[in-house]
Amino acid sequence: MALHTLLKESISFFTLRGASLLADTAILFVGLTLLKGSPIIVKIIDQIVVIALNYVFSKHIFA
Repeated sequence: MALHTLLKESISFFTLRGASLLADTAILFVGLTLLKGSPIIVKIIDQIVVIALNYVFSKHIFA
């Protein structure tokens, strides 16, 4: 694997993982603070969304 490809994939990976972290934080903030949702239900929904995002992001990076 060329160094250029490795660097590009690494930057994409960490950038998109950062985006999923921001999505995680936003979902928890909205669900718990603004909507006053049940913590366990909000966290389950959050995890489903974050897992789906990470799957899609990984398909994009390593395709």
